[in-house]
Amino acid sequence: MVPKRLRTIRHPDLLRYVDGVESDQAIMFVTDPVEPLSNQLSQDPDSNLILWGLYKIANAIKFINNDCNMVHGNVRISSIFTNKAGEWKLGGFELLSSMKEESPIILTFGGLIPDAQKYATPEVKKSGWTGIKDLPTTAVDSFHLGCVIYEAYNRRFDTIDQLSQKKDIPSAMARAYDSLLRSSPTSRADAEAFLDAGLSSKGFFNVDFVQVNLFLENISIKDQNEKEGFFRQLDSSVETFPSEFAKHKILPELVNAFEFGSGGAKALNAILKIGQHLPEDEYESVLIGPIVRMFASPDRAIRISLLENMSKFVDHIPNKVVSNQIFPHMVSY
Repeated sequence: MVPKRLRTIRHPDLLRYVDGVESDQAIMFVTDPVEPLSNQLSQDPDSNLILWGLYKIANAIKFINNDCNMVHGNVRISSIFTNKAGEWKLGGFELLSSMKEESPIILTFGGLIPDAQKYATPEVKKSGWTGIKDLPTTAVDSFHLGCVIYEAYNRRFDTIDQLSQKKDIPSAMARAYDSLLRSSPTSRADAEAFLDAGLSSKGFFNVDFVQVNLFLENISIKDQNEKEGFFRQLDSSVETFPSEFAKHKILPELVNAFEFGSGGAKALNAILKIGQHLPEDEYESVLIGPIVRMFASPDRAIRISLLENMSKFVDHIPNKVVSNQIFPHMVSY
């Protein structure tokens, strides 16, 4: 059942199912390359990575609860993974259920997964897992999102009574955090409300790092003035971002925007700033191709930007490529 659902439920913030095998003894499946989130948290990660990670997990929960009308039931640090960029992906789909099914798997097996008692919501502690069948689809996962927030900033808890002690949770997030942990499941805020609170004008997601990523993910629908303002801002801030995130998340988005028209010449400065930290083999595989191809661009602003910045990248390009693929375009300008 789980592999079948993983094949059909797709979202950028969910751990991607690639292939799998199911037998009487086991279920095995292949995903994109990831590692447990606990590895990242044990290394005292950049606060921006945590904030963006919470956005991505809340967005994944919103998709499961609101768009799919399903309950995940197993949202916790051990069910979250990170890719090469350090970006969070939600996995742990063992209990994924629709309450419209005749016998939702979560009602039978919810108490059998590791640490089930530790993460049990107040209503589950009171009435068992069968008690959630007629509750809002969002109730369990919203509470578990609150647990993830606590663990992301404070590392661990032993009982849910400790969740009221916010400790290192940002003060700007405190009210939204509390709303996820309300004892009444019908008054508990959902992931969508958490996202809305964070994205408000003075919200906790209204910071440069999150806004840069949101803009890049939606750059194709932005107008030219918005793009130009964005790239000016990015040029001054990109070097403050976590290096692996900049290399594996932001750089591919920028290269795509540069080469296929969304970013144009304005994206080049930020690309080259990130590129200067790449090993030579990665510089060659990621940047040289798009840079060389863009010398043939009909966009005059792109060609001028390439010429103005040529000293920053020409040493990475083989002389033969300069002579055969770049110089012929330069003499025709």
